[in-house]
Amino acid sequence: MAETKNKPIKSYRLGNVEASVWPNKNPKDGSLYFSFNFQKSYKNKDGEWVQTGFYNRGDLAYLAILAQKILCEEISPIERKKSAAASSAQAQYEPEPPAADSYDDAPF
Repeated sequence: MAETKNKPIKSYRLGNVEASVWPNKNPKDGSLYFSFNFQKSYKNKDGEWVQTGFYNRGDLAYLAILAQKILCEEISPIERKKSAAASSAQAQYEPEPPAADSYDDAPF
């Protein structure tokens, strides 16, 4: 039987920093929650692309912008309904969506 690999429901990239949103199901009650992963890509001395979880001062703005975007956009009823792990109680929860034009001036 083929193994299914868990994938993020959404990923964002800004510069060399990427943020991913992962759905998770609580094994105790089946409720849905999200985890977030930030990683930076760079070329090592051999010219190969590698990822790291360490950041320098110049990466902080990218991390902040990506975190804000995820906070405002991804924890929404649309994403909850997309996930097969959503429980009926959480599918009924619908927070106020962000304004459509709230990111018109974002640098990405």
